[in-house]
Amino acid sequence: MARRVRIDRLLVERGLFESRTQAQSAIAAGRVRANELVVARPSEEISADAVLRAEPAHPYVSRGG
Repeated sequence: MARRVRIDRLLVERGLFESRTQAQSAIAAGRVRANELVVARPSEEISADAVLRAEPAHPYVSRGG
């Protein structure tokens, strides 16, 4: 059985984010999936061999109108 690791640490280990803070922000925004399920909490422990996907942040914010 694969070891279980905090999702925020695993995202940094795999190079998807530069810091745990960035990973935690992406998780809070709902932009991270593990095995096709949206990750709810940065402290969630998942299998170290899980398939991870992170959507890029939007480069700008719409001002509407």
